[in-house]
Amino acid sequence: MGMGRARSTGLFAGMVGGIAMASVQVIGRFSLGTPTFFDLAENSITRAIPPVIFGYLLDRLQFSAKPLLFGGLILAQVFVGGLLGLFWPVLADSRLTRHQHGLPLTSLVYAGVLSMVTGLVILPIVGQGVFGTQAPNGPIVVSLTLLIGYAIYALVLAAIFDTSGIPARTTRLDSGRRRLLSSAVAGTVLIAIGDAALHLFGENSGAPATTASGSSANFATGLTLVTAAYPLPPPAGDWMIPGLSSEITPVKDFYVVSKNLFSDPHLDARRWSLQIDGLVDHRIQLTYANLLSLPAVEFYQTLECISNEIGGDLISTAWWRGVRLKDLLTMAGANPRTVKVVFHAADDYADSVPLAVALDPRAALVYQMNRALLPVEHGYPARILVPGRYGIKNVKWVTRIELVAEDFKGYWQQRGWTDDGRIHTMSRIDVPKDHALVNAGRTTIAGIAFAGDRGISRVQISVDEGKTWQDALLKPPLASLAWRLWQYQWDAPPGNGSIFVQATDGTGRVQWPLPQDTVPDGATGQDVHVVRVK
Repeated sequence: MGMGRARSTGLFAGMVGGIAMASVQVIGRFSLGTPTFFDLAENSITRAIPPVIFGYLLDRLQFSAKPLLFGGLILAQVFVGGLLGLFWPVLADSRLTRHQHGLPLTSLVYAGVLSMVTGLVILPIVGQGVFGTQAPNGPIVVSLTLLIGYAIYALVLAAIFDTSGIPARTTRLDSGRRRLLSSAVAGTVLIAIGDAALHLFGENSGAPATTASGSSANFATGLTLVTAAYPLPPPAGDWMIPGLSSEITPVKDFYVVSKNLFSDPHLDARRWSLQIDGLVDHRIQLTYANLLSLPAVEFYQTLECISNEIGGDLISTAWWRGVRLKDLLTMAGANPRTVKVVFHAADDYADSVPLAVALDPRAALVYQMNRALLPVEHGYPARILVPGRYGIKNVKWVTRIELVAEDFKGYWQQRGWTDDGRIHTMSRIDVPKDHALVNAGRTTIAGIAFAGDRGISRVQISVDEGKTWQDALLKPPLASLAWRLWQYQWDAPPGNGSIFVQATDGTGRVQWPLPQDTVPDGATGQDVHVVRVK
């Protein structure tokens, strides 16, 4: 047989096998919870992406970033599968193929070799240990997943070579088995694509999650669920402005950002527990029922993502219910030598805050959002909320709180982002929209302003390129940790105009006017809208 034909067939067969392998892995991931190679390599993949590029992806693509990255990784796996297919002719021409069961046996040998290389070399490189000893699923599940995936890959590879007549000495599969294998591969691919699309696009569709995982959806232990709209009435009178953000963000509109490439943790509250250890007098382990039985606090708080760009929408406000972190740390007996309080999540995410921040009476472990169970995408069963810090510090799906005597670099800090995470003063124009067409005369300009735990004391508007500034009307905030709505009545003259906004925080400091990118510690700069007045 010609070497060129064998190589081209190997490349094609390997790519098809790569598609089949990825499809089987995706089905296993979403149906059985088995890890894909992308799950195992996720930390290394995201760590390899420069912070500037990652920030750009979050800023520009937002919810589209995950599906696009997922698609890119699938294409990469298909390409690597094609390259591995180039080695098949050498193995297929070996003595194994002369046996009556040559193709299946050869496929298993190839799958075993690839599994050994992955388990002994690749997985340690990506930080999962030999054969996944450091992986959450454990080495047995990881090893079986790899072996099954590679076996599917090798069988598809062998079937394509068999139908092509290469190598000639290989025992042929009968036509019935070929059709069965082809149908199975095609069906697997279609099911995987549908399943992946459901999880990738469905999780960010904006629909509030009312379940946690299977039958645990109704597990509340005394917690009353309210599925109706938030009970607080909308702003009345002069604050009923079309296009202006509501003081309370509905769950379906609350921003969602997650590091996870495939799907977020779906935890069962009946099996969930919170461990508090490290520099404490008493190691504590709380069940969900224990958590709900503790004295609760209720409050309003605005959350903002550190990747929120100037004028961006990665900022939202909700009503929360939970337990003060201070109470939990007091129960455990926090040692004053503690430098950082580390929050560990079920998805291997971790971040930390200084002990003083964790002991702030406003910091809490919450389990309700807008009078309903905390949705899955927002951290069910429980998440951390700390005052004045960007979302990276407000850890979701928390399972452990650890007190340590040294500094701690969390998931994003290891990738070049700030460890302080203090929220910059920001203001945003909601109406009119950028590049809008408005009528001459009295025109309402309105939006939001936020400065974390410092509050907002003033918002100013400029309609003359920043030469002069006029005070906007401020609505009293729902709470000290919530954003403030503002509005300004502008007598708009005909022509083109620019609207500038700037806010002053509760300490009297005006927001930084010069634009700064989101990386590494959040965006700064004035929001500017250009409008045409007719």
